[in-house]
Amino acid sequence: MQSKKPAQVQIPYDLLTDLCRYHLAGITDDPELESRIRVGLKTKMDSTAARERYTKSLQKPKDAIL
Repeated sequence: MQSKKPAQVQIPYDLLTDLCRYHLAGITDDPELESRIRVGLKTKMDSTAARERYTKSLQKPKDAIL
C-alpha cells in the first residue's frame, strides 16, 4: 500500500524569501544565499522523510504477542 503524499507542505518564511530572491529577483551571485537555500531544503526533505517513515511504521501490523 502506497502512502498518500501531502498536497501541501510548509516551509519557513526565511526559506521562502531566500527562494524568491534567488529565482524571482535573479540574485544568483550570492554564495551565502545559495548555501542557506540548500541547507533549508535539505532540512525540510529530511524532516519530511522522517515523518513518512514514522507514518509508515504506524501502519504496519504489530506482531501478536503470545
